[in-house]
Amino acid sequence: MAAEVPELSRVAVVSDLHLPPAERLGNFSAGGDLAAWTAGLARSGASNAALVLAGDILDLLLVEDRPATLNLATAARTIGETLRRLEREQAWAAAWRDALRSWGERGGRTILVPGNHDPEWFHPDTTAELARWITGGAAAAPGLMVWREPEPWKCRAGPWHVLIAHGHRGDAVNDIDPDDVHRALHDGSARLPLPPGSQLVLGPLQRFKRAMHSDGRRRFPFLDAVKPEVPAVLLLLLYLDPGLLIRTLPAALQPLAGMVMRHVRRALCGGSVLGAELAADSGETGTPGGTAVETLARALAADLVGALSEADRQAPDATLVRLEAHLQGASAVPEPGTLAADGGLRRALLRAWLRRESQTSRRFFDPHRPGPADGQVIAHYLPEGCRRRVVIVGHTHAAREIQLDSQRVYLNTGTWTDLLDLSAYDDQDASLTNLIDMLAGGTLPSFRRQTWAEVTTAGPVLRTYPDPR
Repeated sequence: MAAEVPELSRVAVVSDLHLPPAERLGNFSAGGDLAAWTAGLARSGASNAALVLAGDILDLLLVEDRPATLNLATAARTIGETLRRLEREQAWAAAWRDALRSWGERGGRTILVPGNHDPEWFHPDTTAELARWITGGAAAAPGLMVWREPEPWKCRAGPWHVLIAHGHRGDAVNDIDPDDVHRALHDGSARLPLPPGSQLVLGPLQRFKRAMHSDGRRRFPFLDAVKPEVPAVLLLLLYLDPGLLIRTLPAALQPLAGMVMRHVRRALCGGSVLGAELAADSGETGTPGGTAVETLARALAADLVGALSEADRQAPDATLVRLEAHLQGASAVPEPGTLAADGGLRRALLRAWLRRESQTSRRFFDPHRPGPADGQVIAHYLPEGCRRRVVIVGHTHAAREIQLDSQRVYLNTGTWTDLLDLSAYDDQDASLTNLIDMLAGGTLPSFRRQTWAEVTTAGPVLRTYPDPR
């Protein structure tokens, strides 16, 4: 039987809050605003309206000692414990809970969509856990639903057909297939491996974030502001402490260093060329584009080769020897309180990371310029010829408002976590030196842009809280 497609007067969508189960880690500091925004929605009219929490609302990849699997047998307990811990440790959480309860009591629907950082919501018992938290004990809450279907949640607002999803299904490094989860629930297998992106967060990133100096200070506190986007974050981790990265790589990514070496060797020694051709190489997997790990290795190699100095390129044998030692974690670890030496391959890694991040930042903060991930969603759900359709996703953290024509609109809700803006930097030596100083000081240029999507009978719009008008 087809799912209900409700006719609504208003739909509000927020995603990628990444609410932390532990205060020490995480990058969310907008709790007071979140509670005030939700309470304002309830006061302005919840009748015949829906609030959609479109994925990565909780960041369950920050749960300490969490395995690199989705354990469906403990999913409901994990959700319940995380919500209760959130309320104990975050002063704003009770106010947000009360605002959600007020929204439901005033007639509003609350739709939660699982994301790749909180796939535990796929377990059917988690709805009751959320209801108990919102209501203070009841196993059901007015208007509350968790959407667990493979396709986006759909509704109508006036003449507009509205489709809402988290947006990670086209991202091979972070994809979690709902059909796989439903099969595991049905056959009782209980555990599913998490995608490579999640394993990267659970392994290396967690260890880097918890790494301490001898005096008890965190070594890399700025990593909280770095989105765990590959390949960029791997370039940064290889710069900061290659040995720690290699020791903590998850099993799925263990072949990465060897794959990177193979592609760099081909590029430096005449087998392949730099740039687009290297990135397009299909590797040795026998399938176009190879596996997700092979694709990641090609991208890392292209970035690294492109950032090498002319001297390193002119001496490929020596460069390959040094690179292999570095990728095996044999490079010297910086002295406490410092980062990397100013020259050599480490500088090339930082240059490659900064080059990618600065280019990404320039695109990232333009809400009217679609990126590759936006383009995939648009091509799939907003083909030419469809009428009065708006598609809303999150996942990328890049807020977007793109009107393709009078009939088709694409919105990305962005994130309420702190954002890193490196658009003012380039990969020249002055920028690198400035960046090294900021990293050593534990600071990076971060800020928040609290965006959300709204669709009413008048049409769709991307909004900011507080409203700047």
